[in-house]
Amino acid sequence: MKAIGTFGKSTAMAVTAGALCVSLLAGCGSATLAPVADPVASQNPSAAQESANDTGADEATYDVTDDSELMTSASDYPNLSSFTAKTLDGKTFTKDDLAKADVTLINFWSVYCPYCLEEMPDIAAWAKKLPKNVQVITVCTDYSSDSQSAAEIIEDAGLTCPTLVSGTGDFEDLASSVMYLPTTLVVDSTGKVVGDVLEGAPQNVGATYGQMVDAALKAQGKVSTNA
Repeated sequence: MKAIGTFGKSTAMAVTAGALCVSLLAGCGSATLAPVADPVASQNPSAAQESANDTGADEATYDVTDDSELMTSASDYPNLSSFTAKTLDGKTFTKDDLAKADVTLINFWSVYCPYCLEEMPDIAAWAKKLPKNVQVITVCTDYSSDSQSAAEIIEDAGLTCPTLVSGTGDFEDLASSVMYLPTTLVVDSTGKVVGDVLEGAPQNVGATYGQMVDAALKAQGKVSTNA
């Protein structure tokens, strides 16, 4: 069961002037607690946020029974060996920025995906507790079509880590490989995707993403974040 919405198969991706441009055709309007459709998410960001709040208030955090069901092989995703990306605040993000940390967790999300919005505050809180050798970045897939909502969501969640909104090179290839939202993966300091990729929202953000990061660190002989 995947508590997610289709992305790659229902998204038209066009590259213009060297930038990644994402145009949602159905987007997270088809976000489901499989197999029930969630029509609220197709309306607007505020409605999607309300839907996320309502569904998460008295139930298990993300209505996902087993995170292992959402895991897929890293071999399905290209590495970030050479790329240039732009952040929401107008800065440039490249492989040199990845090299500053042993491990980088990357979360792909949309302003119209209620599951993405629901986990955002938890990601923000978890990221602030990480050691210096681990960093978090997010990728807003529809920033070009709704930049104001994206900025408001990030501010409301208290997210202080970089948010990428467009890019070229391997960034294009990686974004094109994302089939579901949210999708979360881990790369090492060279941009290589390591471990399994999570396609969907976990029951517990800190525990699941922490395990992904710890596995990547241990594979490099580095100290676990839980040590």
